[in-house]
Parts: sequence; C-alpha cells; structure tokens
Amino acid sequence: MKTKYISPTEIAAFKAGLTQGRIEGMISYQKHLLSQIQKENEQLNKQLQEQKGEYITKLKEDFDRVMERHPELEK
Repeated sequence: MKTKYISPTEIAAFKAGLTQGRIEGMISYQKHLLSQIQKENEQLNKQLQEQKGEYITKLKEDFDRVMERHPELEK
C-alpha cells in the first residue's frame, strides 16, 4: 500500500488508523446484521403464532366433529 507518509511514526499512525477504521466498519456491519436478524426473528415469530392459532382452531373443529359423531366418548 502506497502512502504519502515518510517517517516510521507517520506510517505507523496511518496503519493504526486504517486498522481501526476496518474494525469500526466491521462492528457497524455486525450491528446492521443483528438488526436485520432481530426483525426477521420478529416476523417469523409472528408467522409461527398465526400458524399455531390456525392449527389449534382446526384441531378444535375436528375434535368437535368427532364428539358430535360419537357422543358416547363424552364423560
């Protein structure tokens, strides 16, 4: 990597700044990913709750039909 710095101190400072910038960029990207994952998790949890509700409703309807056809099963 070419730099306009000549002294070892300037070069070291440049490299340190470059490294810090990369690390901060990585942290920022990871925060972005975490935010996206949290949003996706919320959406998936909502879908799961909806599906569970639909499943339970269908299960209750099926149970009621069976009980109507077989009243002897009631205690």
